[in-house]
Amino acid sequence: MKNSSSNKKGKSLNKKNSKKNVSSPKELPAKHVSSPKESTPKQVDSLK
Repeated sequence: MKNSSSNKKGKSLNKKNSKKNVSSPKELPAKHVSSPKESTPKQVDSLK
């Protein structure tokens, strides 16, 4: 019984971790996409 309960906890933790992993990549690309757009105008201004 103790082993089964620990396995359930492990599975629940894995589900939570997988959800975090799925959400974080979606947020990261958005930041990466926004940062280059913000940095390029600054680079253009500096060239001017």
